[in-house]
Amino acid sequence: MKTLYFDIFSGISGDMALSALISLGVDAKEISDILSKLTDIKIDLSVEKIDRHSISANLLKIKTTDDNKRYRNLNDIKNILENSSLKKTVIENSIKTFEILAIAEAEVHNMPVEKVHFHEVGAIDSIIDIVGVSYALDILNINKVISSKPVLGYGTVKTEHGILPLPAPATLRILNGIDVKRIDVEGELTTPTGAAILKANVHEFKNAFNGAIIKEVYSTGNMSFIEIPNLLRTILLDDNSDKNYTDKIYQISTNIDDMTGEALGFLLDNLLSVGAYDVSYTHATGKKNRPTHIINIILPFNLKDIIIETVFKFSTTAGIRILEVDRVIMDREFKNIDLFGNIIKVKILKYGDIEKASPEWDDCVAVSKIIDMTPIEVYYKAIGIINNQ
Repeated sequence: MKTLYFDIFSGISGDMALSALISLGVDAKEISDILSKLTDIKIDLSVEKIDRHSISANLLKIKTTDDNKRYRNLNDIKNILENSSLKKTVIENSIKTFEILAIAEAEVHNMPVEKVHFHEVGAIDSIIDIVGVSYALDILNINKVISSKPVLGYGTVKTEHGILPLPAPATLRILNGIDVKRIDVEGELTTPTGAAILKANVHEFKNAFNGAIIKEVYSTGNMSFIEIPNLLRTILLDDNSDKNYTDKIYQISTNIDDMTGEALGFLLDNLLSVGAYDVSYTHATGKKNRPTHIINIILPFNLKDIIIETVFKFSTTAGIRILEVDRVIMDREFKNIDLFGNIIKVKILKYGDIEKASPEWDDCVAVSKIIDMTPIEVYYKAIGIINNQ
């Protein structure tokens, strides 16, 4: 089970995160080719070694024919990704990250999300960083991402919206509900894109980590500070020594008897979009014999506040119940199998001597439309192939 740890002592940006993952073993040319095909723009990524306060660090270098002045909104980004040949998990994670960024900008600047069409979301740099990180996490087969507290600086920054205070308003909005640390350093230490990558991928923010260290790398950005080195330390761990794979999560629940099905569906969509692991509704009978929905939400520790805010904002409830619970999860990896020339992604789950396979249902449906089999027949055929390997 691979764990990625972001040791943030002087901030994080999108290019620093991507540089770190490339340095951990992802082929920069492979990412360059994928991004070039995705954007229809020639993109060439490389990593250059430089010194930061006498520490060797990796700086991401980007060569592109794009002038970086092209504006794309969230729907433009979604269309590009959904029509690409990228893995479903990479597409979903990329869209989730862009949504976090776009929603924050929309709220800060008081405009609908669909009207957000500005440099930070649409620029080629953001596409490179966000899609590149999502792709690299998949290639490295990362099971869990943890991080120390995001670090923030002070001062001002020049943006498309004029001079804004640091941390940038969007950065603060994205980091709502997450413990942060502000230090006495002038400059933008954590960028909106860096914050969005953390929000979309980090399971838990804490200083502790455990496991065998596979590799550690230092990445940097273009800025340099006198007080501290502009470095992000990223550590790749193998924590298979933890046979229980246990982590702590929150379980939030509430009873609602006065919302329509449409409103309940809207609430579920919003809870998932801000990072809830799972949301389910159970039918029950409540006070005054009214039909009631019990809402159960499973969420990581760091998102408690934003989940509570979302429940109160988009539901009629006046109170919720919160439980801290242990969760035991099976180790997992993904394999691609070939079924009559068609690729099906299969999730392999392991716990001690227990092992089981779970083909991706969407892949089974897609393949069933190509060959003369039903989705359930494709599903069990895929399991049979895995079992015979």
